[in-house]
Amino acid sequence: MEAAKKRAGLKQKLAYQKCLLVLIWLSFCITILLVVFASGFKIRRSEKTAPQLVTFVGEQIELLKYASKNIPLKSSIVNINLAQKDELITLPGIGEKTAERIIKYRDKHLRFYSIYQLKKVKGIGEKRLSKIKEKISI
Repeated sequence: MEAAKKRAGLKQKLAYQKCLLVLIWLSFCITILLVVFASGFKIRRSEKTAPQLVTFVGEQIELLKYASKNIPLKSSIVNINLAQKDELITLPGIGEKTAERIIKYRDKHLRFYSIYQLKKVKGIGEKRLSKIKEKISI
């Protein structure tokens, strides 16, 4: 009789340990998923402050609103983080090749954080930037 009680107690203890191991394993998996999910955003703290993130999210929402309705943006100022090739070509001194380079640079670096970053794009120097800086935004 006492052996049966010990066996029952042992089975209960093993079941408890299995549950505990499953819970630990699940929490580990959830932690890994959260780390992978968070790292997928490619936003480093050193790159953005809270107001910049709010602005970035706002720009993305604005883009989605207009893109879903296929309505052009109301202002004549071109947002270089959102503009397509045909919009960039409307800027003075920006042709097809330069527009493609701007989009390629933007895609590689996720976005422009300053209009002066355009100088890093081949074909845009101080002179060309001075012509377009009043007509662009980020």
